[in-house]
Amino acid sequence: MKIALDAMGGDAGPGVVCEAAVDFLRKNTEAMLMLVGPEQEILGLLRDVDGGSEADRLEVKHAEDFIGPDDEPARAIRTKKASSMVRCLRALREGEADAMVSPGNTGALLVGSMMILGRTPGVERPALAVEFPSIWKGSTLLLDLGGTTDARARHLCDYAMMGITYAREVMDRAVPRFGLLNIGTEENKGDQLRLKTFPMFRDLAGAYDGCRFVGNVETRDLMDCPADVVVTDGFVGNMVLKTVEGMESALMEIISRAATGSREASDEDASLRSLMESKLKQFDYRNYGGAALLGVRSMVIKCHGRSGRQAIANALDKAYRAAVTRVPDRIESSLSERSESV
Repeated sequence: MKIALDAMGGDAGPGVVCEAAVDFLRKNTEAMLMLVGPEQEILGLLRDVDGGSEADRLEVKHAEDFIGPDDEPARAIRTKKASSMVRCLRALREGEADAMVSPGNTGALLVGSMMILGRTPGVERPALAVEFPSIWKGSTLLLDLGGTTDARARHLCDYAMMGITYAREVMDRAVPRFGLLNIGTEENKGDQLRLKTFPMFRDLAGAYDGCRFVGNVETRDLMDCPADVVVTDGFVGNMVLKTVEGMESALMEIISRAATGSREASDEDASLRSLMESKLKQFDYRNYGGAALLGVRSMVIKCHGRSGRQAIANALDKAYRAAVTRVPDRIESSLSERSESV
C-alpha cells in the first residue's frame, strides 16, 4: 500500500511532514509513501531526517506550487494544477497511490476530492469524520465535521451508513452502535432535521443486523458516549469539535498556571495535576489521526492545518489502515445494498 502525502499547505511547513513520514515508515514496515512537493527541498529535508533503510519505500513527486489557506477552493483546484494537493489527488485517481493525507486547505481538499476522485455512488454529500476520544477508553466516530453545513435527513442516513462501515473496518467494532446527536434523548426532541432523521435511523437499524441504533445522544455524553458512531450535520459537528479543542487548550492553560503559581504544592497536588493533564491530552487534536473524508471514491485524510510531526504520523497510520481494509469500496458496497433493499 502506498500513501500520498501532501508536503505543503500546513502551517508547520514541509520539515515536520518529512519527519512524520519517516516515523510512519519505521512503524509500518510494509507501507510505502509518496511525498509530494518541491523535490529538491524535500530531498534535502529527508537527508536531515536520516531516513536510512526507509528511503527505498519513500518516493518524492515534484510539485512546484501549493494551495494556501486563503485560496478560494474551487478556483484553486481549477487553476493550481501543479500544486501538491492536486497532484496527490491525481496520483490517487490514477492508481499511483492507495490513500492520501493532507494538512492543506480543507475547502480545497473537499472540492478537489469530489472533482478529481468523484463521489461514492449513492452519496450526495461527503462527510468529514473523526474518532472522538472517550474519557475512559476507546473512541466514538463523530460525523459530519463540516463537509456539509446544510444537510438533509437523507444525507444523515448516508453518514450513518458510512460511519458504521468505518467503525467496523477501521475501529474494529463488530456490531457498531450509532446515535443521532441531539438536545435530548427523547424521541420527540430536536429541530425538524433531527425529528425527521430519528425514525429513518430506526428503520436503518431494523434493515441491517450488523448495527444497533441507540437513539439520541446529547453533547454532554460525547466524552463517555454509549455509541460507536454519532451522526450530525456539518454545522453542528464543526462547532462541537472546535469547542472541545478550545476547552482542552483552556483547561491545560489553567492547570499550567495553577502549577507555576503554587509555591507549596504537595505531592498529592502534583499527582492530581499529572492525572488531569494526561486525561486532557486525550482530546488533543494531534491524537485524532486526522479527519477521514467519507463519501469519495478513494481514502482521503485531512490533517489539522497546524499539525506537527505526531499528528501527521497518526494521520498516516489512519490512512494506511483504511486503505488496507478498503474502506471506500466497502462503503460503496454498503450503500448499494441499502439501495437494493429500498
